[in-house]
Amino acid sequence: MNKCITCSQDTKVKYCNQECYRKRPIVYTTNQYKAIDNEVVFNTTTKSFKISLSDLDKVKDRLWHYTKSNGIISNLRRDEREAGKHGHIKLHRYITDAHSGKVVDHINGDQTDNTRSNLRVVEQWENMINMKSSDMRNIERRSNSKTFSVRMKRQGKKYYIGNYATIEEAKEARDRAALEIHGELRSR
Repeated sequence: MNKCITCSQDTKVKYCNQECYRKRPIVYTTNQYKAIDNEVVFNTTTKSFKISLSDLDKVKDRLWHYTKSNGIISNLRRDEREAGKHGHIKLHRYITDAHSGKVVDHINGDQTDNTRSNLRVVEQWENMINMKSSDMRNIERRSNSKTFSVRMKRQGKKYYIGNYATIEEAKEARDRAALEIHGELRSR
């Protein structure tokens, strides 16, 4: 005969009933991390990720892991689920305390770089501008004249940049226009 881990009653298994199982003490596991200058590198089972040293106290007590669809996340703890929350927490939203309806943009496009200098809270349309994209984005080959046309759009407003004889000229014009139209939000 064993003793229930929660209430110490005699039982054949670890817990005498489901209520004792729910009340069991939970030991949370955390990731291994190493501080380097003003950044901290965390290791998950599949990937490493960076945060700013100033955010270490906030994130070090959770177990973070990488998923292809959601990036770096932590599952909710029992007390958070009992408080009515559901799902998981995304690291970049946890660090920035982003409100619902806002998007956290990774400026350099790297989901594993969650340093403060690489995160900004923006609107969805602003985040779309910074997406990694095709080398031919905003460039169209004109079949009738064999030239390349450059057009852009921002918040529903259309911009015609011009027609160019070569793809290289069109890309240069597109890059200059992106800097002028989108400023710091443009994709790099």
